[in-house]
Amino acid sequence: MVTVLMKDACGGNGGAGLPHADDEMNVQLTVHGRPSLDTLGWKFGTDKASYHSYTVMYEPFIAQWRDEPIRLLEIGVLNGSSLLMWDSYFSHPRARFVGAGIGDPAMQSQGRARAIKADQSREDDLRKLKEIGPWTVVVDDGSHVPQHQLLTFQRLFPTVVPGGLYIIEDIETSYWKKRGALIYGYPINGKVDMVDMFRRTINGIINSELTCPIVKPPIFSSEIDPMISAVTFIRNAIIVRKMPQQFIRHGKYAFRDKIPCLAHG
Repeated sequence: MVTVLMKDACGGNGGAGLPHADDEMNVQLTVHGRPSLDTLGWKFGTDKASYHSYTVMYEPFIAQWRDEPIRLLEIGVLNGSSLLMWDSYFSHPRARFVGAGIGDPAMQSQGRARAIKADQSREDDLRKLKEIGPWTVVVDDGSHVPQHQLLTFQRLFPTVVPGGLYIIEDIETSYWKKRGALIYGYPINGKVDMVDMFRRTINGIINSELTCPIVKPPIFSSEIDPMISAVTFIRNAIIVRKMPQQFIRHGKYAFRDKIPCLAHG
């Protein structure tokens, strides 16, 4: 499944009487009587709510684990505000939240959340994050460098549990093609385009049971490509679903006689 979700073109909420993020008012939104992810994002001061509105878009994807022992890894810690948001949103006592950042953690362990030092551009550090998995959800809010986003996805997506999510934020850097572009001191050379790479997974997702060479060579790797069951594009982020265990794979396409490369292959 590939979907594209867009917010209301006039500013976000798409309904009369609903406040915009710019409104100076305390908005308490709930889901089944409990604070929504967006409400908690505003409470703890993460820009996932106040700037990006990621929290509005993520909730339909993560709500299934709200009372489950989720294991969530977030790359990019900053002041720890989003870790506190996750810790407050998910209720299970055995849920665990790990934040990985390149500097000394601004926050220490608090509740079920802890921050560790790790650099997503280093293979050794990614190996460390892999070893402390598996993960139900991985959120890459790190350097925003496409080369780092690609390397991290290739190393950590296999550690996501079946049916779990891998989220890559701040993917606008894939559009930065101008020579000399920098972010957080890292150069962006324009050679890696994460948006285009995931766009090219469409044929593989829709036609995963066909033997036609629709996607060749592999986009990410021959191991990773078949693991991707769905890709959702939202404003400035990509949400990737790993193939669920219960997904039915068919050994032989029922209408193979309708497709020339199968009928004559």
